[in-house]
Amino acid sequence: MIRPGVFHKLRLLVAAGSVGVLLLALPAAAAFGQTSDFDDWQGFKPGSWCEIRTTVETMDALGTTVAAKSTSITQTELASIAKDSVTLRVNEGTIEYAGKRFPTPAATLVLRPYGQQENEKATVAEQGKVEIELGGEKHQCRTVKVQLAGETGKREVVNVFRDAAVQSPLRRVVTAFDKNAEEKVVSTTTTEALTLDGAVPVGERMLRTVCYRVVYRNHKLSTTALVDKSADVPGQLVRAEVVERGPDGTLLRRITQELLDYEVKSEAVPSTEIGRARERREARQDRREERRIRRSPSDDR
Repeated sequence: MIRPGVFHKLRLLVAAGSVGVLLLALPAAAAFGQTSDFDDWQGFKPGSWCEIRTTVETMDALGTTVAAKSTSITQTELASIAKDSVTLRVNEGTIEYAGKRFPTPAATLVLRPYGQQENEKATVAEQGKVEIELGGEKHQCRTVKVQLAGETGKREVVNVFRDAAVQSPLRRVVTAFDKNAEEKVVSTTTTEALTLDGAVPVGERMLRTVCYRVVYRNHKLSTTALVDKSADVPGQLVRAEVVERGPDGTLLRRITQELLDYEVKSEAVPSTEIGRARERREARQDRREERRIRRSPSDDR
């Protein structure tokens, strides 16, 4: 789901480009649509991609008037898949601000299960079955608790899945603790499914979606997002509406996202199989030619 820690890393990557000052002034802006969970790319082949438009409205000090607006378009492509990670290639994009367009640089991202970072140690434990009611139906779910420990501190991730398959959970709670005081909570991110049978049009296609509510809180701000995701789309993000508020409730930022286009690559045929297919096709053509000759009248009649 939506992970502010990943957003921060992406902002630093993009900030190396020509619009660094702008992006640092708009936290969670252009990077918002470029992130996904490890699970959101499962089942897709390398080369599959999605293109997202992100619009950010930054409010004035009172939170009543739009002080700045930017629009970015980003294409994210699945580069490779490993057993415990996926690598994404964020292609060069554009961001429009104050009537001008600026390029954003390409970047590479590595996603791991449960949001695990490169130097974090993960401890995974099954927590038994729970029952969740959603849309008037009761679902028997499994709970997985993950402890992540690294140089930046400790995180706890509790996931509630519908079944044993790897998929986006119906509910996820991520709790981050202070690295200097392990029991002190510094932020929480709660993701929960609201509806399982949604539908969102993208171009001429109607995509089946699941709607999630994501709430992130720390001592400086709170962010609430409504996110539509589709398992038919690489990265799954179809649409998102995000509202960010300060500690006193003042509106700081509004972010909207929409899927513009996507492509699902089919599995490539190995070169040896291509050669065999060509040989079979040529053999069929030879047999057809032989039959045609046998049926034709003899030249000496």
